[in-house]
Amino acid sequence: MHEPSDLRPHSTRVSGTPSPNPPEDNRTGMIGRRRARVRRQKRLLRQAQRATREGGGPNRRELWSRANYDPLTGLPNRYLFLDRLTESLHRLNRTGEALALLFVDLDGFKEVNDRLGHTAGDQVLEEAARRIQSCIRESDTAGRLGGDEFAILISGLQDAAGAGAVAEKVLQALAHPLHLQGRTASVSASVGITLAPADGTRLDDLLRQADQAMYAAKTGGKDRFAYFTPQLQAAALGRQQLTDELAQALERDELELFLQPIVDLTSSRMVKAEALLRWRHPRRGLLEPADFLSLAEDRGLMVGLGDWVLEEAVSLVRRWQDVRADPLPAIAINRSLVECLNPAALSTLAAQVRRSDLPAGSLILELPRGLDPESMGWLGEALGDLRSVGLEIALGDFDLDPSALSCLRSLPVDYIKVTRSLIHNLGQCAVDQAIVHAFIGMAGELGLRTIAIGVETTLERQLLLQAGCDYAQGYLFGAPIPASDLVPASFP
Repeated sequence: MHEPSDLRPHSTRVSGTPSPNPPEDNRTGMIGRRRARVRRQKRLLRQAQRATREGGGPNRRELWSRANYDPLTGLPNRYLFLDRLTESLHRLNRTGEALALLFVDLDGFKEVNDRLGHTAGDQVLEEAARRIQSCIRESDTAGRLGGDEFAILISGLQDAAGAGAVAEKVLQALAHPLHLQGRTASVSASVGITLAPADGTRLDDLLRQADQAMYAAKTGGKDRFAYFTPQLQAAALGRQQLTDELAQALERDELELFLQPIVDLTSSRMVKAEALLRWRHPRRGLLEPADFLSLAEDRGLMVGLGDWVLEEAVSLVRRWQDVRADPLPAIAINRSLVECLNPAALSTLAAQVRRSDLPAGSLILELPRGLDPESMGWLGEALGDLRSVGLEIALGDFDLDPSALSCLRSLPVDYIKVTRSLIHNLGQCAVDQAIVHAFIGMAGELGLRTIAIGVETTLERQLLLQAGCDYAQGYLFGAPIPASDLVPASFP
């Protein structure tokens, strides 16, 4: 029997209802790497067993250690951890002794690894392992499953709250900054908890359930823990099906490009447009990015989707040139944070734009929030290369956050897109009006043009115009429309 989800203790870190959508183990190359590790561990075990039969002495002990322990952190590896979990399940079946399985996934590890390098990444994993180990009893087991994924086995569990207490200790231990040879890094963790026998006693089920609960914690805001519930399992099936369908959406020609007008505030004439991706699902209808981009990230499809949007935007400009004497409004395209923090991806983007041979200024690259201040050096050079091939650069969702100001100081940009949060209260708050005036004035002093997003009322438009804002987009000027409505795929 499942313990009712509303009776399970919850961490005070969990607020609201976390997304029930579970993950699939479809990260690029993940399955292949795990299989390779298993093959290696089995080979080492065979070597250790052969050394045992032949009286291998120290060599036998070394082989056994290599086959069962992670060489970086010293924790039990996946093979040994699963072996201990299997033993605990056998003991549960004999004695009824309950247990808890916790999956711990580091939040922000990839960014640290990309920013500081693999050596620093290894140091983060070593320190994370030490801190996780310090949170459990000697009778419990912490292991490294691979990458930035850890697991904890709590045996002799008295109640579900005990597992939550361990998860909370892990979160607190990992919350402290990491000091790495003169540099500081920060990570947090998302922890998923499943209980046996309350949630079942089959090994594969428990592993899947802990993974689903971990993902619920991650999508619920990270730096928190979540318990498995039956609802997560039901949602897993729907998410897996939708992910599989998304992988085929390009081949099935189900993706569409929509455009939202960006107008000149003085003339109200459309001078630019933002390209927005839509998925016309055969059963679910028209899906917006919020419905499927997280699936694309999990499956490693973001680069493919970004390339498709670029190709469609280029095709759009060319079709317009074929039949119109006036220039098509510049098309703003978005790239994910993962792509914008990848030098190779930006280099490929520059090559694609160069091959398109479009007039300079035909395309605008909108940078996402969350750019790492310590990546500004190489990123500034990469963006300079993009500008050299005719691409303009916009900072998206810009506000007064210090990291946004760091981007403004370090990166070669042409536009600032002022976030809705700065303008939604313009008509009611004199302080907000003063902030927006100062913000737009600063941009003008730097030679940058401003685009206000999410403009919905004529009063907002009037106040932005008075403040000196150059452009705006929002439902006041027009909702996103299919690109084919603006520029048909073919002309008579």
